[in-house]
Amino acid sequence: MGKLTIREIETLPDKAWRSDGPAGTTGTGTLVFRREGAAIHSYFRYAIGRTTKVFRIGLFDKTGRRGSTLAELRDRAAELAKLRQEGAVDLDQHFAAIKEAERQEAEAARVAREAQEAARQREEEARQRFTLATLADAYHDHLVAKGKTKTAYQAKLTFKLHLCDPFPDLCAKPARDVTALELAAVIRTATQAGKVRTGGVLRSMLHAAFTLAMKAPLSADIGPRFLGFEIDRNPVASIPTIATRTRERTLNDQELGHYLHTLLTGRHTISDLFLVLHLLSAGQRVLQLLRVTEADWDPLTNALRLDDPKGRRTTPRVHLVPLATQGAALVGFLFERLILLHGTSATPRPLFLSDDRKGAILNNYSCGARSREIAQQIGVSFAPGDIRRTCETRLASLGVSRDVRAQLLSHGLGDLQTRAYDRHSWTNEKREALSNWETHLEEVYSRYLFELAEVDKQR
Repeated sequence: MGKLTIREIETLPDKAWRSDGPAGTTGTGTLVFRREGAAIHSYFRYAIGRTTKVFRIGLFDKTGRRGSTLAELRDRAAELAKLRQEGAVDLDQHFAAIKEAERQEAEAARVAREAQEAARQREEEARQRFTLATLADAYHDHLVAKGKTKTAYQAKLTFKLHLCDPFPDLCAKPARDVTALELAAVIRTATQAGKVRTGGVLRSMLHAAFTLAMKAPLSADIGPRFLGFEIDRNPVASIPTIATRTRERTLNDQELGHYLHTLLTGRHTISDLFLVLHLLSAGQRVLQLLRVTEADWDPLTNALRLDDPKGRRTTPRVHLVPLATQGAALVGFLFERLILLHGTSATPRPLFLSDDRKGAILNNYSCGARSREIAQQIGVSFAPGDIRRTCETRLASLGVSRDVRAQLLSHGLGDLQTRAYDRHSWTNEKREALSNWETHLEEVYSRYLFELAEVDKQR
């Protein structure tokens, strides 16, 4: 049977079928036409075993405006025949499989788009939640949780003044994206402004904050505020530490005598009384001495208990200071003063409550200011830190060993032997050292008073 003409197709009776002959290799299928009212439909007819199936191709229109032309329909039928020859036995199943694959591909694309959007949202959340500023806040809260309130306050103030306020855009950046160069610029700004020590402190605190965020996912000891930063490197590690000049100031006999004389004969305010005890205790750390409460004094042994949180300790180290005669007498007077001015209390109170503000605790700033004020009276400069250095230097000159000085002043005790094995209390050695120290102070003060009297005679 030959190929149909356009005329033959157009004159098909209604519901009648006409074959255009094989569309390709014999047995693969034929192109057929069927009229249904005014429309003429084209199909690809093929056999699977003894079953005959038809696959609809489309409408016939000799102009191609409302359907496909005869040539186009024959080309499509030839393509279908070729598909069957290549293995697509059942065209319905073949195109259904293609449609399903397309559906799965579209679904995979949709899932991928949703995953990308979720990742973008997480990234945006990270940009908003896990910023450098948030990391600084987490470090502050970590210090508070560890009981290091003074260091926490210093960290908060340092970050505000030298990081967040001058570098708001950097602080709004995700902490994991902050680079060493950006942080180096922050630290350099502080040091070039003449605040070298502040630059060093800033570097140290940033280094600690990034280290905590790195360790947090695997550490049970680090609070949950450090989780989520996804930090896998410490950008501060590559920034060199800042060398600061170690103070070497110690007081000579005249300066120490003037210091004692002013404190003993001056206003007798709580600041002065504190500085006297600070000196009699051989320059204990100011902040630790200020934290002393009524519960920290043992009148039977004349021992003052300090809590030393310095270093990497998780809990403060108990540091006992067995005071000598004058120091113990002063603490006894301070207790009497506390009861006289503030009455009795069922709960322990800080020993150094302010003279002028009820319930306020004396602070290290006012103590430092008073030390500097006394120094200025004779045209020199020193601070409580210089008093501590003077005490240790003179204790060494009095023959007090390095080990006893370390125990007395609670420093240099981080080695394995001291931490894990040495359980000696050192009480007798410390008490003897403080007794010798008081004797030395009495000698210095006596010489000062003698020289002062000589000056008055010459006038």
